[in-house]
Amino acid sequence: MFTKEEFENIGSLDSKPMLVVLHGMNGGSGEAYLRRSLMPFINGGEEWEACVVNSRGCAGSQLGNGILYNARSTWDLRQVIEWLQQTFPNRPLFALGFSMGANMLVHYLAEEGQKCPIRAAAVCSNPWNLEVLSHHLQSSFFMREVYSRGLTASLKKFLNTHEQKIMTNPDVDKNEIARIQYLHEFDRAIQKPMWKYPTETVYYREASSVNPLLSVRVPIFALNSEDDPLSPQIGLPIEEAKANPYVVLVVTSFGGHLGWFQQDGSRWFIQAIYNILQQFWEKVDYRRPVKELITHNTSEMKHSEGAFCYKCGKYCSQTYP
Repeated sequence: MFTKEEFENIGSLDSKPMLVVLHGMNGGSGEAYLRRSLMPFINGGEEWEACVVNSRGCAGSQLGNGILYNARSTWDLRQVIEWLQQTFPNRPLFALGFSMGANMLVHYLAEEGQKCPIRAAAVCSNPWNLEVLSHHLQSSFFMREVYSRGLTASLKKFLNTHEQKIMTNPDVDKNEIARIQYLHEFDRAIQKPMWKYPTETVYYREASSVNPLLSVRVPIFALNSEDDPLSPQIGLPIEEAKANPYVVLVVTSFGGHLGWFQQDGSRWFIQAIYNILQQFWEKVDYRRPVKELITHNTSEMKHSEGAFCYKCGKYCSQTYP
């Protein structure tokens, strides 16, 4: 922990690459997979620096109000990146997201488009299609009672920790919270009313990062596994990755969710991600102008603020009827 004086003077003019990291659901900077993933980047402290974005209420932090983060919330990440740009103006930014943090990161990259300050990114075990995942978690006794109930148990502890702040939100029903057993019930009781969604399914569709992947305009390496119980193979963005030349999607036969364990207990993906981002840092000339891939005729468009335009494949202020 930095003292107030240390934090005020933390700024630097060095040009080390800075890795911005997002953790998985209800996790934080103390997660074993996350800390080990940073080891090749920051060992010795000579080449890279790292910054982990702890979502509001996670990793022992306090909630300032009754609003939680969700699977597509990008505003906290955007504020952190703006702060990093001001505090370390010469450091190029790269990003790494795990699980739900990967989903959030794809949304951020899509929203920023060609103006994105991130030079390259990697995402691991992104659930991608949250509606598919919800059906998958309810599809069998094992998925429902082991995975859905297990994930929800940690979320209920999270709710208990921040109950006082959460209950200041007039849209949240305490009786509904008491009935939560499974993940879709958590989203129905918390995310649906908190973000004014008519159903939790609408939230899943809005928060999924499959379609926004089409709008990403920085190199992104995505890693998933066919046997990941929290990222069903049927929900992977195979065609979307083919349609966007900025995307490389790698799907392995085995690896589970943030696993990919090797015989010595290490995780295979850690060195792979380091090698890829290191190559982008060392060998890509970011000074070269990038030509927009998709152009569109605006004459027949209707306007709506901040919509995702499926025809032009980007977040913009225009949408088709």
